[in-house]
Amino acid sequence: NHTLLTAEVLKYHQIKVKGIIFNGDPNPATESIILEKTGYRCLLRIPKLLEVTPEIVYQYSVRLFDHWNDN
Repeated sequence: NHTLLTAEVLKYHQIKVKGIIFNGDPNPATESIILEKTGYRCLLRIPKLLEVTPEIVYQYSVRLFDHWNDN
């Protein structure tokens, strides 16, 4: 619900959004609804992590950058 409300406010204020990054345990049904209702695309999925290190942040930033211009 908070994701949908945030997307609504961003659209209302005409703030451009590239897409959504989902994190934590996957929830395909909820994620599908969010993408459908917002019209945004999934930019990246980050699983639940026990530790966040600079190396992990770098790995995910590279993955995000590699797919930044995908449709």
